[in-house]
Amino acid sequence: MLKQDSYPVLENTLGKLLNKTEKDWGYLQIHKVENTYAVRLSGTTDTILRFLSNENTRSYRLFWYRRPHPSVSIQSRTTKNQVLDPKTKSYKTKKYKTYQVSCKAEANPLESSINRIFAELVRVQLVELIQARIDELNRTNQIETEDTLESPVVTVVQQ
Repeated sequence: MLKQDSYPVLENTLGKLLNKTEKDWGYLQIHKVENTYAVRLSGTTDTILRFLSNENTRSYRLFWYRRPHPSVSIQSRTTKNQVLDPKTKSYKTKKYKTYQVSCKAEANPLESSINRIFAELVRVQLVELIQARIDELNRTNQIETEDTLESPVVTVVQQ
């Protein structure tokens, strides 16, 4: 298994991939192909990794080679809780969102390590995006109109 801080160039490349930044230098290069981002070895046209994302739905999927199923993906769940409002003495329904970043344990330990590093990067970015959204709602005093008042839980699970 690779340690995340052992390979800063690999982590940097995966961070650029997550941020959808093209990179045309170094051994691992990132190119935009239609709606996806592809990681290729320098001088080849074979795609090692494909990355699909949708910021609006917070959907991230990472695929190895030509595999049909993602090696890193996100599942989200919404939980509803009834909470007593002390001012009005009535119950309000609050929604809590949980995100689970799943990364597959591949037969190749190097692929599993890269999946784990990428999943951690996705988790960090999700937390930052959600916190920015909560801060924006607090600044504009719209937090009371939102159903989801609490910060969601974001976890990484290896399957």
